[in-house]
Amino acid sequence: MKTCPNCGTEARDTAETCTICSYEFPAGAPAPQHVRGVWHRPNGGTIMQLATVAAVIALLCLILGFFAPDVRQTSVSGEYEGAAWKWTLIAFGSGLLNFAVLLWGIGIIVRAIYFLSGEDTKEAP
Repeated sequence: MKTCPNCGTEARDTAETCTICSYEFPAGAPAPQHVRGVWHRPNGGTIMQLATVAAVIALLCLILGFFAPDVRQTSVSGEYEGAAWKWTLIAFGSGLLNFAVLLWGIGIIVRAIYFLSGEDTKEAP
């Protein structure tokens, strides 16, 4: 079977043109490997990689926020200032860690759906 690179329609090996878009198959050429317009089911790997990167960044922010020295400064008026960046890092890190856990959950669900039937729409390993 030949596959049209323009529309993804399968044609007989003896066909000279595509019946849908009139693409002319090259004479004696093998079927193209990469077909434009054919959808492949994702396996969730990209989502889980993004979640891993987000979790590493979140953990670095949390470690910096929790273990950084507490710099106590007083302004000219005598008021305390200086530790707001620590709480900003902690808040950002915890929010990003929650986002990473959410992405991991979505990736696991996508990976579970990937193993369902439908071998023709799966990506090649």
